[in-house]
Amino acid sequence: MSDTLSRLNEVMRDVFDDDDLVVTRQTTAQDVEGWDSLRHVTLIVNVERAFGLRFSSEENAGMKNVGELADIIDQRNAAISLPRAHSKLAGPRLHHVGIIVPDPSQVEVLMALLGLRAGERQYVPEYEADCFFTESGGPGAVIEFIVPTGGKLAKFNKGMGGVHHIALEVDDLEGYSAGLAAEGVRLLEDHPVDAGRLLINFLPPAYTRGIIVEFVQTKSVATSRES
Repeated sequence: MSDTLSRLNEVMRDVFDDDDLVVTRQTTAQDVEGWDSLRHVTLIVNVERAFGLRFSSEENAGMKNVGELADIIDQRNAAISLPRAHSKLAGPRLHHVGIIVPDPSQVEVLMALLGLRAGERQYVPEYEADCFFTESGGPGAVIEFIVPTGGKLAKFNKGMGGVHHIALEVDDLEGYSAGLAAEGVRLLEDHPVDAGRLLINFLPPAYTRGIIVEFVQTKSVATSRES
């Protein structure tokens, strides 16, 4: 199974709520229980979010099976100008590394084992997750331990957790997103997500061959208080 087809399989498992679903290039709507016109719209939206692209109405209407959907995604990825996109990634600074763990008790175990000290804790409702940051001992990045309370993050790595993303800090997330959009690179969310003292958005892994990159902006003190 190709990487694109494998990732489509994961998206479809979420959409159709079937962890045992296995698709092939020949799979059609008739082969999947519940794949009606309404669920097809949900599927397309989730595929667009996962791969960071938008299908045209002609592409959407012309897809006869999962293989053709995968081919369109691969064609789009091949058209991305990686050198130009890379030039936009030169400015951000490493902010943190995000690690998903199944429950809060494991966070305590890992912090004790690694000699880390607890810092801020923040719940992000958009992603159904409690986020535990380590305390920074000086300049440099920290670790974010993510404990899902539901949603897709709870299924990451079959529920076992693990390293999920790296986060890069920028000074102006809206402006940075607009710059990437001008280069044909679309972030996961249309607008930054409010996550306590941070504004966040994600670069879909389709652009990085599987690496999830989060962009963050630290809010000003005044803005944080208003939130």
